[in-house]
Amino acid sequence: MSLNSKQTKSLASRLFRKLLKDEAGQSTTEYILILAVVVMIAVRFKGLFNEMMGNALGKLQTNMGEAIDSN
Repeated sequence: MSLNSKQTKSLASRLFRKLLKDEAGQSTTEYILILAVVVMIAVRFKGLFNEMMGNALGKLQTNMGEAIDSN
């Protein structure tokens, strides 16, 4: 059975409408989108986080060094 161009477009249109109405898997898609946003935020602030951790560890190292030297 061969479909002409008009039948193919009609079939594609019906399939597309059916896919739009189908709600199965939407929660998975929503979780993926939320995860993508969280990853983008983490990537965006990675440099700031590394700088803050470096500063905190540097202060800790200085304080520990001073505490050891004072004994």
